[in-house]
Amino acid sequence: MIRLFCIFTFLLLNHLSLAAQSSHKSRLNSILKSNGLDTREFVYQYLETDSEIHIQTSNPKVKILTQYNQKPVRVELMKAISWALVNLSVANIRTAPKHSAELSTQSLLGHPLKVYEKKKDWYLVQTSNQYIGWVDKYGLQLVNQSEYNQWLESERVYITKSQLSAWNSDQPITDLVFGNIVVRKKNNLFLLPDNRQITLNRSEYIPLENLPKTIDLAKIKQLATNQLGKPYLWGGTSTKGLDCSGFSSVSFLASGILLRRDASLQVLEGIEISPSNIQLGDLIFWGNKQRAKVSHVGIYLDSNQFIHSSGRVRLSSLETTDSNYESNREMTNVRRITNEYLDNNKWTMIRTHPWYFKTN
Repeated sequence: MIRLFCIFTFLLLNHLSLAAQSSHKSRLNSILKSNGLDTREFVYQYLETDSEIHIQTSNPKVKILTQYNQKPVRVELMKAISWALVNLSVANIRTAPKHSAELSTQSLLGHPLKVYEKKKDWYLVQTSNQYIGWVDKYGLQLVNQSEYNQWLESERVYITKSQLSAWNSDQPITDLVFGNIVVRKKNNLFLLPDNRQITLNRSEYIPLENLPKTIDLAKIKQLATNQLGKPYLWGGTSTKGLDCSGFSSVSFLASGILLRRDASLQVLEGIEISPSNIQLGDLIFWGNKQRAKVSHVGIYLDSNQFIHSSGRVRLSSLETTDSNYESNREMTNVRRITNEYLDNNKWTMIRTHPWYFKTN
């Protein structure tokens, strides 16, 4: 009987300890959120002991948590250990360093990554639109600072076809998708990040420096509608398969715009628009208005029609009498990406993003 009582007491105390830890973590996350910080967009590793809370992070603004007065908080800043370039047409990025972990996002060939940690064959990386996750060794090519600087100064091109197969002589080398970046070696010969060579036709790319510095709604519409029928893929952010926010992200890549990863992050982009003033290229969000929760995003086209990825990329209507009206969704927001917004947020455009081009 005494033994059972001791076991019960131990389990109860352990439960109370875990509940207290969970409470601290929740409160700290609330503090971050109230200061405009989202742990999906920077390294944030939380460890709690009996005596303190230890946080490792890549974002110096997290030091605000040291003001927490219910338990000591120690914040340790992590620096990137390397640069890398994505080495597959589409690299899978997961929530944990294992293939069975959730696919949280993807990154495209030739795009830069910051590397923060290595665990066996996996790397903790940050994408150029600031998302955090794990990619295996086959998905990237590590580069040192000198190699990265050479890449910044090289002649790079931007793939403009939704999908194609790249060859060298009579041998296929890789597939490519819209938004991939490769380096020109000479004439029609190009280099992948690991120096594999491919040939391209002039109609399959544009110079990276020719990407626009302002929004091009016609190009966004064209790429978006070209994806009609493509399958929905949770975590997908390429023309092979897309989730809802991955679809909006890929569509805006037609104008060289790097939207934030998730719908609940994209709703913070641009400016708020009244649904009565909606126009081509506006982002429409759905979710729970009362709880201020966003769970879905699409792109407005015209005549009450919008395009989104739900089951597959498809057209739906805002008009209640249309057969393709989305009756099961509650609209929460309409946001517009304006040129003024892009001017004030340089990391949103590839052409003005310091990871792609040297800035003065």
